[in-house]
This record gives sequence, structure tokens and C-alpha cells, in this order.
Amino acid sequence: MILVVDERLFASESARDVDLLSLLRLAGLRGHGLLIQANPRPACPPSDADRAAVWCQSLHGRVAREAQVLLELVRNLSASMTTWNADRVLVSDRWDCPRGECRLTLAEALRVLGEPLHVLVENGLRDAAFLRRVMPAAWRARISEWEKAGRVRFEHGGGISELAEIVSFMGGKAGAEETWGTPTGAWQLIHFVVFDHDGDAPHTPSKQATKLKEICRSQGLSKRSHMLERRRQEYYLPREAMERLACEQLTDRQQKDDTMAAIGAFFSGGQRRHGELPGPVACDWWKNRFWFHRDQTPRWPDLWFSMDGAWQEMTRLAEALERAL
Repeated sequence: MILVVDERLFASESARDVDLLSLLRLAGLRGHGLLIQANPRPACPPSDADRAAVWCQSLHGRVAREAQVLLELVRNLSASMTTWNADRVLVSDRWDCPRGECRLTLAEALRVLGEPLHVLVENGLRDAAFLRRVMPAAWRARISEWEKAGRVRFEHGGGISELAEIVSFMGGKAGAEETWGTPTGAWQLIHFVVFDHDGDAPHTPSKQATKLKEICRSQGLSKRSHMLERRRQEYYLPREAMERLACEQLTDRQQKDDTMAAIGAFFSGGQRRHGELPGPVACDWWKNRFWFHRDQTPRWPDLWFSMDGAWQEMTRLAEALERAL
């Protein structure tokens, strides 16, 4: 996001130096841009005196030097962010908020910047394990770095109906102000929603998934949500992974042979992304295999997932997560 900061904060007796330093530091650490303006209009230049630079000079010694480095960092980030239409967030105690934008006080901005990106999934453990494994190797490494640095956190949201209830409530005035304690729109800045398609054909997601997608759109989360393109996470198991699981986990010889034949038919039948999963084992047998076998999945070759076609979608999802950070 790009923070559009009221220049008067840098000359205000009510704004503490430590809070302004925290604003610069958190923006730099989180990779946010920062513009200092006289008013909230897009591309409005600061007044003749660069109040932020004057404020930096009013500090002393090492603190002044570090503040100047941070100020240059976030300003440089802003220049690159304007090319991909990053969210604008106003930071001011006095500006009116233009329609469609979010305005935060300095204290509220510090709170929001101190939060990770909360990625709401149906199951905080199992869905996170699935997403980590299906990602291309480079993105998997980056997501791991984000998690370890406290920039991303996968969170349990329940089923699709529960996710819809959470987004609908927290995205509104009551949830934002009474529960989250921030203005409407701030909750969306630090949340991302990932949910199942649940439909039996590409263009017909389940009614619940369709409803959640519409709620995300109405609550300003269109760019901060992703409905899986396949039916559910088990539909991202490559053929080789299914065959290995069947060989290693099924003890009955006849059931194993029948399941291997069913896997072959499933992958050649044109319904790989949304059809009924291969039996004769129960369809639920395939659920959550990314979690149950998380000690084995790192040894599954990345080529399996690449050849299965999952990486294109997962790259788009990873890029959306990066833009939402």
C-alpha cells in the first residue's frame, strides 16, 4: 500500500517523534510506500518546505541519519508502487476521506502497519500446508520468509459459510469499529481470503462459494481474495502423488489395483479439476493429504506440480499476496 501522510504531522506538537519514526520504520519493513502531501488529492506535491526533511534535521546524531535513510527508502518504494495501482491509505487527523479510500490517524496507522497480512483459509493448518506445497519453488521460499518474518499469517476461518459471515461482519462498520477498533476499510487492508470452488464444473462454483466471492467484492476484497480454480485442495494432487499414496497407504491388494486403475481413468477422462475423485476408496480418503503427509510432500518432485498445471494459478495467487502485503 501507499501511505499518503499529512505533512502537518511532521510539524505537529501532538505527534511524537517516536511515533513518526515508527511510521517510517514499519512502512520500510513492510515494503509500503509513503507520500507526504499538503492535501489528499492524488499527485499533490508537498508545500515549499519539505516538512519531513526539516523534522529529520531536528533530530540528533544517529537517529537523524537513520530517519533520513528510512524516509528515502519509503519514498523510493512509492515511485515503484504507482505503476501497479497500490492501495492508497490516508494518514491524517484532519483530512476528509474521499469516497473509496481509507483514512487513519497516526495511532491507527501504526496499529495497522504492525499487523501481518492475515490470510483467512478454511483450515489454518491443513490449507496452509496445501498452499505452501503447491506453490512454485521460488514463491514457496518467499512465503516461508514472509511467515518467519511475521509478515504473513495463515488463520483458521472455518468453512465457506463461516468465512462469508466473518468477511461480511468485519468488513462493515460494526465489525471494524466495535470489534477491530479501526475505521471501516482498515480491516480489509490486512486480510486476504482463500476458499474452495466446490463446484462440479469450472464456471459453476457452489452457491456458498459464489456468495462468498460476492461478499468479498462488496466489502472491497476483490483484489484480496482468491477462489480456487479447482474444486478443492485434493484436486491439486498430481497423478504421481495419488499413485504413490495409493501404493504406500492401501494394504488390500485388490483395492490398491482398483484404485490405481481408477486414477488412470480419472486423469484421462477430462474431469481432472472438478469431477468425482477416483475410487474405490472413499472420495474423502484423498482429503487433507497435503497435511497428513507433510513430512513426505517436500520430497515430491516439483515437476509433478508443474506438469499438472497448478503453477500458473498459484503464481497468480502468490503475486496477489505480495501486492496485499
